[in-house]
Amino acid sequence: MSKFVARVILTLALLTLLAALSLWIRSYFARDSIGIRSERGAVVSCVLSSQQGIIKWHYCCEEVRPHLSRPNVPRDYSWKRTPVSSDFPLVPYIRGAGSYWRGFGYARDSWSVPPISWRTRVTEYALTLPHWTLALLTALLPLYRGARWWCRRRRDAKGLCPVCGYDLRSSGGRCPECGTVTSGGSHRKPKTTFLKGVS
Repeated sequence: MSKFVARVILTLALLTLLAALSLWIRSYFARDSIGIRSERGAVVSCVLSSQQGIIKWHYCCEEVRPHLSRPNVPRDYSWKRTPVSSDFPLVPYIRGAGSYWRGFGYARDSWSVPPISWRTRVTEYALTLPHWTLALLTALLPLYRGARWWCRRRRDAKGLCPVCGYDLRSSGGRCPECGTVTSGGSHRKPKTTFLKGVS
């Protein structure tokens, strides 16, 4: 992988990490919700919300009786920003059922509706994750690249091969272990890959 592509990937990872941290901090001051609703044969709604350090995903599918369905209704998208409220249920319980532990939660339920209703069956899913899990996932690549850079810098300062750590103080300008060419404190390897941390 070329240096340019590696730098683009790293830049995108850093921007994603910054966005995740910003959303985490913002969740303690406002509740953000993004929703989508469709009525093509069945009423399907999906809402992703953030509040008090928790990300919650809720999915609901309501099967409509055939003579009441509206297949031509377009999808409806919505975004809402409201003040933080204690009425917002962080625990993903559906009809009193579900599991929750330190921000991680899951619930699922499905039930039939009496014939007098316009619905025949309702299925719901709910999932919660703490914001720190998203921040940790987006920080993995920058942390890996930073650790590789730090190790290479320390090896270079000690006269070691920046790639494999072999002592180069009496080896001239080429590492006898891995073949890395060194010149004036810099290093160059003939073939490099992004996963090996070569910049």
